[in-house]
Amino acid sequence: MIFVETCKESGLVFTLRQIFLRSWVNVLLVFVPLGIVAEKTGFAPIVTFSLNALAIIPLTGLLTYATENAASKLGVGLGALLNITFGNLVELIIFTSFMLREGHIRLVLASLLGSIFVNLLFILGIAIMSGGYRHREQLYNRKATQMLACFMNMGVLCLLIPTSLHACIKKVKQADHLTLKFSRGISVVVLLVYAVYIHVLLKSPPQQISNKTLFDHEAQTSTRPSKVDADEVRPIYTPNGGISYTPPEQITETSISKRSSIILLVISAGFISVCAEFLVDSIEHVVANARLTEAFLGLIILPLLGNTAELGTAVTVAIKNKMDLAINVTVGSAIQITLFMAPAMVALGWATGKDMSLEFDMFQTVALLITLVMVNFMLLSGRCNCLFGLLLFACYVIIGIGAYDFPNQHKKDG
Repeated sequence: MIFVETCKESGLVFTLRQIFLRSWVNVLLVFVPLGIVAEKTGFAPIVTFSLNALAIIPLTGLLTYATENAASKLGVGLGALLNITFGNLVELIIFTSFMLREGHIRLVLASLLGSIFVNLLFILGIAIMSGGYRHREQLYNRKATQMLACFMNMGVLCLLIPTSLHACIKKVKQADHLTLKFSRGISVVVLLVYAVYIHVLLKSPPQQISNKTLFDHEAQTSTRPSKVDADEVRPIYTPNGGISYTPPEQITETSISKRSSIILLVISAGFISVCAEFLVDSIEHVVANARLTEAFLGLIILPLLGNTAELGTAVTVAIKNKMDLAINVTVGSAIQITLFMAPAMVALGWATGKDMSLEFDMFQTVALLITLVMVNFMLLSGRCNCLFGLLLFACYVIIGIGAYDFPNQHKKDG
């Protein structure tokens, strides 16, 4: 009844058209009922896994669309809070399902790093290549990206220190115990820092960045300056690159109503939870019978499912010569993973009796360090071109090849 009334407010045909015809990816929504039927009727696990994985892709886009529409109509504080809360909801649902229902802690750790690799190497690389192909060289606010680099470095530092501690202790049981204890302590500190950061973000007024202050002197001397309007620039420090607030006069006629956005948000989140649950149920059979390693699933496949919306957004704004926004979307999402998702998973494991520590294997550690170095050079340079995007994408492919050949540990953590 509420949904009918909502549709009458904005027009039934208009609302449905804006929801389902806004992207060709929504064609994949047909896999939502197919995935549910496959689970309930006992299809082969690989079929159930594939159908539900495909179903999550369009649901992620709908969730992002609903979140941004609702946030644009709720004001500065509530809008930013909504974006922060639902920015990585897909990953949160999948990670929680793996940890609480099945105890696949190693898979959760791999998925955390995989989400970072997808955003910093795959999505950002494709965005830079797309923008560079059209605009040759693109510029962005180097002073603003320095703060992004600081947050990213802190997050990666917190992920790597427990691994280094574990490597320094020879006795395995003692190393495991101290690493777990250390990871929990780090998580508490990082979550407190993140809470203060969010508090400051919510109390800060919306940023208006003018063309005069957007680039430093070096960038302004370029022969191909980037054009970014003040009202099109999001706050560069918003987690996940989400749109924290849009003034009422800037809300376009193509946006759906607030109530429709909230209903769509709840429905899409519910279906994501269902599909993620079926995905988790079939994961062991897929690993055993489909020649897919846990490392490949965690580092490549699962993160791609939860970050399709960021890919579309980053590529679109990069093609429009707005690299600040593309960087904000990708690096902001990676920061959200390191400063919130990772410590939150450790805290959740602590609360539920799961020994979740931030101990990664050597392959994952080296890959993360190389990613950090590559992206830091890009963030601090103030400019990028198609070749740099190709290098980032190539690094992601190399990590994917290594993950595909990485042997399973055949260990289920509790």
